[in-house]
Amino acid sequence: MKKIKPLLIVLSRRWKGGTMKRQTIAIVTLGSFIVFSLSCYSVQQIKPEMLSAPAAGKIEIRKIEKTSGESIDFSKSDPGRVRGNFVTGTGTLTTTVELVEIASADVQTVSRQDETFQSVKTRHGKSYGWVKKIEERGDKSILYIMKVVPNRVTSLFKISLPEVEKAWAKMYDRAKTGFLIIGIISANILSLVLFMISGGIGSAGVLPI
Repeated sequence: MKKIKPLLIVLSRRWKGGTMKRQTIAIVTLGSFIVFSLSCYSVQQIKPEMLSAPAAGKIEIRKIEKTSGESIDFSKSDPGRVRGNFVTGTGTLTTTVELVEIASADVQTVSRQDETFQSVKTRHGKSYGWVKKIEERGDKSILYIMKVVPNRVTSLFKISLPEVEKAWAKMYDRAKTGFLIIGIISANILSLVLFMISGGIGSAGVLPI
């Protein structure tokens, strides 16, 4: 009993002496897990077919491009959700479409502007950019031209699933999570090493944990 008491006193002192260091490791660990929980997800483009799947109601939709060319950005507080045959949520209309009709015979060149848009030049020297698509109606060409909405207003949207051409949603990011796990483990190992170097292990080789 006489030998046990001095040992308890030594352990108690080392426990108290390492409180600040233990708190530092706890803070680093807690911070790492908070970052981990927030970073496992990212906004990714998904296939529109996913919105018709049985579990589609759980998908948090952040952006949609309609077949008409309009784009809607949904808010984080009330993102787009699949409800029945519709996507509903609070968002803002960011781009809209302007229809321009020209004579098909006046079209001189049609060139690719990027992966999504085309540019059209007429025989009269007029050019049209950001053309989403060209629809032929008899002797007329209808240009679907994208326009950025200058004054954006937040409102409630209800979009039928057949209208959805592209969609972006908050999804689990496996690659990002893998790198993050490695980073968290490295950070905690570094904290433990610094703890040990700064006196976390006593002269008797006891780690006060």
